[in-house]
Amino acid sequence: MKKIIILFNILILIVSCSGSKKEKAETRLESARAALGREDFNTAKLEIDSLNKLYPEEFKLRKAGQDLLCIVVLKEQQHNLRYLSSMLESKQQELDAIKGQYTFEKDKKYQTIGNYFWRTQTVERNLRRSFLRFQVNELGIMTVTSIYHGSKYINHRCIKVMAPDGTYAQTPTSDNVYKDNYSNEKFEQADFHYGADGGVINFLYANCNKNIRVEFLGGSRYATTMLASDRQALKQIYLLTGVLTSIQKLKASIDDANVKIKFVLKKQKYDSLHLKQTDIK
Repeated sequence: MKKIIILFNILILIVSCSGSKKEKAETRLESARAALGREDFNTAKLEIDSLNKLYPEEFKLRKAGQDLLCIVVLKEQQHNLRYLSSMLESKQQELDAIKGQYTFEKDKKYQTIGNYFWRTQTVERNLRRSFLRFQVNELGIMTVTSIYHGSKYINHRCIKVMAPDGTYAQTPTSDNVYKDNYSNEKFEQADFHYGADGGVINFLYANCNKNIRVEFLGGSRYATTMLASDRQALKQIYLLTGVLTSIQKLKASIDDANVKIKFVLKKQKYDSLHLKQTDIK
């Protein structure tokens, strides 16, 4: 008789514990639904994750949690998409308001991406002058180009810029170098893209109100001082780069959100079809 009573108590305890776990799992699911209702997507995902980890035996509730997770991800990405689209529109308006100040060059026959220059640094205004030219393409990639004119080649492949206090920055050696010879004058140029310029562009922007010494380094050394107009060109191209880069990042984020939305909708369609087939069987 004692054994029967003990077994009966154990059975009650098991049922009680089982019921308690189910109720806790249901609480997690309801909490996730409530979080979704107030667009607290992170909390909703955390509650669903906890439901899966803490109550692995509650298969029906876990399945309901996974279905809810699809809705959470969908709503979250749709929310993100609205915000990103609004930000992109704002940045595009900012670009439209300032791009008229720049000279835009694009040979449609040979180029798919055009470049922006500050108006004082166009080729026709700087014939036979040695200086640093700045440009940014439509994708927000900024480039500094060292342009040299002289009676002999110096074979330069890097540049060094120095502020009055002695601080400086120097590019690595460029692999994008061009040389020419016309009217008994030598011409050289080397390109350095932002991020692969040894910090030169950021250094110049931080010191754009100071006199900057520029050295072209190679087989021989050539030195000059940046004109105020060139420092202004750097500043304006740098600011435009920030706007164009933001636009590209927003477009990439929008593409990412659309991919996630497409994936969730496809999964929901598959799950719905699979459920119908199961019901038929």
